[in-house]
Amino acid sequence: LNGTTIVTTDGTKEKEAYKGMHLYSGDDVKVQKESDLTMLLDMDKYVYAEEGTHFWLECAGKKDSTQTVIKLEDGSVLNRLKNNLNEGEVYQVDTPNSTMAVRGTVFRVTVYRGEDGLSYTLIEVFDGLVQVDLKNEQGEYNGVSETFGPGESALVRGNDEFSEFVLG
Repeated sequence: LNGTTIVTTDGTKEKEAYKGMHLYSGDDVKVQKESDLTMLLDMDKYVYAEEGTHFWLECAGKKDSTQTVIKLEDGSVLNRLKNNLNEGEVYQVDTPNSTMAVRGTVFRVTVYRGEDGLSYTLIEVFDGLVQVDLKNEQGEYNGVSETFGPGESALVRGNDEFSEFVLG
């Protein structure tokens, strides 16, 4: 933990994050300017959140069947899963216009709002495979799904009505 990160629990209780702090499902996390946060999940998954990143957590399950969803609203997170997920385990990064699902990999996701009012998601894969499923900001999936491997990246844009890959 470097700088200041604010964690809101139960939707109302704000507190400054500290080294060794436990986060729980439903916690809302905002990494402030000139700050960054490293989280360890399930003892083998690392999340590096950069300054200006806002996300909340959805977590459930038991030791060998965890379900972790990082709801990334804005900013960037680098995800490093040291081990492949067990059968039944889920690890996803959910953005306003897409969901990334993995089994064991290293990938970065950046979310920002463009001047055109659209939300943009950049996915960069460094190791392993990342499946990207497109959805609109209302959460409706459109059936478009692509898998990306090491050295590949993709840009997604969308709003309440659509979501699409931007071709380079």
